[in-house]
Amino acid sequence: MKDLTLKTHNASGRILLAAAVIGACVTAYFAVQWNFASAIAWRLDPAAPEAALLAPYLVEISPNDPTAHFFLAQFHEKSFEPGSEELAIASYRRAVELSPQNYVYRLALAKALSSAGEADAAAAEFERTAELAPHNSNVQWVYGNFLIRQGRADEGFRMISAAVESDERYSMPAATIALQVFEGDLGRLRAALGDETNLEMALAFHLVPEKRFDEAMAAWRKVFDRAMNEKTGAFSDALADRMIGMKRYSLAATIRKELISRSVAETGSVNDPGFEAGIKMRDAGTFDWQIGKGTDPQITLTESGVRGGRYSLLIIFNSFATADFREVSQIVLAEPNTEYELEVWYRSDLKTDARYHWDVLDGATNVTLAKTPELKPTSEWTAAKATFRVPQGSDAVMIRFMREGCVGPTCPTAGRIAFDDITLRKL
Repeated sequence: MKDLTLKTHNASGRILLAAAVIGACVTAYFAVQWNFASAIAWRLDPAAPEAALLAPYLVEISPNDPTAHFFLAQFHEKSFEPGSEELAIASYRRAVELSPQNYVYRLALAKALSSAGEADAAAAEFERTAELAPHNSNVQWVYGNFLIRQGRADEGFRMISAAVESDERYSMPAATIALQVFEGDLGRLRAALGDETNLEMALAFHLVPEKRFDEAMAAWRKVFDRAMNEKTGAFSDALADRMIGMKRYSLAATIRKELISRSVAETGSVNDPGFEAGIKMRDAGTFDWQIGKGTDPQITLTESGVRGGRYSLLIIFNSFATADFREVSQIVLAEPNTEYELEVWYRSDLKTDARYHWDVLDGATNVTLAKTPELKPTSEWTAAKATFRVPQGSDAVMIRFMREGCVGPTCPTAGRIAFDDITLRKL
């Protein structure tokens, strides 16, 4: 194969070669400038201190690079200097002129115009952005919010509904906006946004703090009836936690029993009264036995000397410090304005100056409703009882093993106390 040689023996050949080399160098120079400006602009934070120097410089070395103008606009938008709003809009306009099909630049321009109060110009840019990216959830969300602020709620919520359907992250803020705009009217809200599953989940979360519990449960029920999967299961668990935070224990129990198959006793009944299902030292369910953290006293199950069934709960004390105590408790569903009797079977050989008993607390207020008599030493299984009335408006109580009489840093206690067959009886 013959080598290809460019002959430059005459003057015209040398001139052509020199022109080609110079052209290539100029092209490479501007290409390097363009790429350098773009690379810096995409990586630098426009709020960073160095942006004040770099943003104008990038436009200077690459005046036809839309990325450089976009970065300069972002810098002006974050600087809050006098006239920065106008400068930002001008830079966004130039970026759009240089790259008219780029919806990101055009969306930023529309938002800047809207913030500046130029509603008509913003509307035109939003409309063009939506044409360029008709299925982009961010465009739909921002444009929808703009339309709502302009009094075009029907159009705005259509956009927001599409954004929610595409991206569930918009569900919570969409529910917030819609509840405000429609003044809490769920009928109008659903007429505007539909009843898409992500939205129903968001509504349920919003309605609980507003104490609209029945409506929150209705929204949850829609989700439950449609599908049971990992996401709706996690939602249901979180909603139950939110109900518990509002002291609505019976609703939380309904969710957990029906959807995620948690063990919850019937109203007025202690869950696992004889400790036959075992105990968890951590991560116990809301309506399971709760064991306080720590190592003293030792809390375990025993098969020795039980009153009934296979197990009883055994607490072994060999402690000196007041801090060495662990509560045992359970939240029990109960009917409002109803009288109950708590019965606790125990036996004990404790040696201590402290006084031990079980108490009953109102689930809604944590106010003590009743206490059993002191659990004095006895070698035989003995019943300790307490009668109480559940306040109107409460739907649960807490039963709790407690200690009194320890004053100061020391409270010596030695021995064992066992519990079995802890029950509530409706009077």
